Amino acid sequence: MTWKVLITDFVWPSTDPERKILEAAGAEVIVAPSGDEDTLTALAYDVDAILTCFAQVTDKVLRSAKKCVV
Repeated sequence: MTWKVLITDFVWPSTDPERKILEAAGAEVIVAPSGDEDTLTALAYDVDAILTCFAQVTDKVLRSAKKCVV
C-alpha cells in the first residue's frame, strides 16, 4: 500500500532530501503549490501524513484530512 505525504511548504531550495527519503519508504509525495488554507484543505483530503514548516495547518485542513495519522 502506498501512503501519501503532503508537504505544505518549505524554506530550502527544494524538497529533494525529503522526497528521496519518503519515496524510498514507499510514499507518494505531494508538494502544495501554496500554503493557503483552501489549497491545503483540497490537497489534504486523502493524505496519511502532513509535513509542515511555517504554513498554518488549521482545523479546517485537519478535518479534511480524514486518513491522516501523522
